[in-house]
Amino acid sequence: MSVSETPSATNTKPTLPNEEHDYKVVYLDRDGIEKAHTLRQTRNGCKTGDGRIDDDQDSDVTHLKGALGEVAASDYYDTELDEEAHVSGDNGVDFTFKGKTVDVKTTKYYKTGKLLIDAEAVEKARNPDSEKELPDVYLLAVRVESGDGWEKMGLVGWIDRERALNREPRIYPENRDNLNYVVRRGELLSVPSIPFGDALLQEPDGGMDVEGAFESAAGLAD
Repeated sequence: MSVSETPSATNTKPTLPNEEHDYKVVYLDRDGIEKAHTLRQTRNGCKTGDGRIDDDQDSDVTHLKGALGEVAASDYYDTELDEEAHVSGDNGVDFTFKGKTVDVKTTKYYKTGKLLIDAEAVEKARNPDSEKELPDVYLLAVRVESGDGWEKMGLVGWIDRERALNREPRIYPENRDNLNYVVRRGELLSVPSIPFGDALLQEPDGGMDVEGAFESAAGLAD
């Protein structure tokens, strides 16, 4: 479904220069893009309208962006997405890897975008009667570039729930009126150069010494 670092030979290659970046590149082919469209339609068909969208994009574009990030991440980690329909679009968890639940957050700002966690959604998930769950791990994905039959996605890094929510939520971006937990890219643990299970995590930008995968990371929520 995806090919890391190299797009399909039958498609036009990316036009962006080979500049340094802080994300792991994952290319989605036509099958991956179609899966994202199907996922978007499933989620949109049962959403309550509580979701947040970018001011300069319509809901379909925003929801597709999120679905592309989910497909890229689940494909990279070779695990199955939660594709079930939920009242709120999804239940707060996109997939499970090595016993840890993961929520993928995707931004179009591939150079500077931060990981944003909606504070209202967190409070809903803390309600024992809610369908929502709080994931063990939040992962930041970026939508870099689109082509004829391919999408260039990036996996920036991840953070455990405890560290992600150990801060005061604030209004961000400033053109919105909702509170977010804002996680800087330097706080994220790097995505390994090859999928988990085959390699140790790289040292995170934040300076923590990390060995192993999700389950052995320092400070990872149980």
